[in-house]
Amino acid sequence: MTLLKLILSLTLFTVVVTEPQRFDNYKVYEIKVENKDHVNILRSLEGNASDEYDFWNSPIVGRNADIMVSPEKTDAFEKMMKNFNMTVGVKVLNLQDLIDRETPKVTPRAGFNWESYQSLDDIYAWLDELLAAYPGILSPHLVGYSYEGREIRAVKLSHKE
Repeated sequence: MTLLKLILSLTLFTVVVTEPQRFDNYKVYEIKVENKDHVNILRSLEGNASDEYDFWNSPIVGRNADIMVSPEKTDAFEKMMKNFNMTVGVKVLNLQDLIDRETPKVTPRAGFNWESYQSLDDIYAWLDELLAAYPGILSPHLVGYSYEGREIRAVKLSHKE
């Protein structure tokens, strides 16, 4: 039965992991879009500075536009909005705080389990334990590399003869 669980687990096991991006001190601004000029200003900002600002919705007259701004661009963004006489409010003061509140906490490892998040290091340590425990039927394989250049490892299950 244990071997069957191992086989099923390994069959279903796929790992593609990236380091989560942090948003410490990123702010989300709510801009009141009052006229077509505001729309044009925001659209030009959206098109020219797509790496600096993240528009959470499109600017439309009569609606609010939400824009995430990095801490490095906060002062410049606020000055620009003031220069164009746009009504701006801070919707989220620190985006990472909001993300942290909504992200489940990682519990300390008390053996590998399928009910909680496992870090890539924990997963690979578990794979190494399996490889050491079952050398006759498991063999390591490098599947490829992640977008960030990290190894994507797997194990092959087969009865060696």
